[in-house]
Amino acid sequence: MFKVFKAEVENQLDLKIKVVISDRGGDFYGRFDEARRNLGPFARFLQQEGIVAQYTNPGTPQQNGVFERRNKTLKDMMRSMIARDVPFSKGVKMSMEQSPKTEQEKLEMVDKPYASLVGSLMYAQVCTRPDLAFPVSILGRFQSNPGQAHWVAAKKVLRYS
Repeated sequence: MFKVFKAEVENQLDLKIKVVISDRGGDFYGRFDEARRNLGPFARFLQQEGIVAQYTNPGTPQQNGVFERRNKTLKDMMRSMIARDVPFSKGVKMSMEQSPKTEQEKLEMVDKPYASLVGSLMYAQVCTRPDLAFPVSILGRFQSNPGQAHWVAAKKVLRYS
């Protein structure tokens, strides 16, 4: 299986696999001591191909996919907070004064799925983006009668996330 994977990587990407990291599982590597005796067939294949085998302790976070995904999520959140503009700039005021008052303004907002957008932002905030809590709580106050300014602010938060 690894031979096929190695061939595909080397053919498609014109790259050579140089290192394989493992938690010393005996399934493929075999059991061996510090003198590298009793190599399994996979470890022998790695030696023949000149691939370095690096080992970690079993059960370390580096080998655990849950931790890796959680760390990636945290890193992505930090990058988005550092690299992008904030969803609500300093001094932005949302109020009921920005809600539509005339029939024309209300008709303009009829086809805009404001409540659905705020609901989606709430879901993102609860599941993966706690940094959206403040803007989502502000936007949620205007679901009964959102105005154009509220709609624009909600789209800005969506772009931020």
